Amino acid sequence: MAEQPQVPESVTPEQFFQEMLPMGFAAQAGAENAPQIIAEAARRIAERGTPTVLVGVTPSGQLERPPPHTLHVAPRMPMAQLAALMRGARVVVSNGGDTLLQAIAAGRPCVAAPIAGDQAHRIERCEQRGLAVASRLDASALSEATLALLGDSARHAAFVVRLNKSALGDGLDSALTSIARLARGA
Repeated sequence: MAEQPQVPESVTPEQFFQEMLPMGFAAQAGAENAPQIIAEAARRIAERGTPTVLVGVTPSGQLERPPPHTLHVAPRMPMAQLAALMRGARVVVSNGGDTLLQAIAAGRPCVAAPIAGDQAHRIERCEQRGLAVASRLDASALSEATLALLGDSARHAAFVVRLNKSALGDGLDSALTSIARLARGA
């Protein structure tokens, strides 16, 4: 298999990922094949010309075909760095856990697939409120839902407006500031 493209270390996530689509899943009990599925979905989306970032999944040996030049692989990263990446993305593809909620808080349209028992209900509730697009954990379903959202500029814009009006905010900076203040004894 061809060498996997890597994210350039000299470029910040905000610069490099401005038009990219971050994607990543970890294996969970009952969804052990989630990393392979997301790697394949990422490859399919990137093949259509959409710059795509696959986060925390090493697709080596997991893709049906070699990845296109528009697929970039990034290692697992701290939540603050991932949040910065998501804020610059056009669409985020995630599971139904913390990453889904962070994408919503960042005001980014999200396609989500459940990989744990509690996630299907959360994704369904977010979709009912127009805050996410639900998908099955399937490479075809994920790539089709994502490409449909990316290809419909009016739908994408409506998602962004709804997300920004949702009053769900990114509390990461506030939480870190509070923890630092507590650590200083202030």
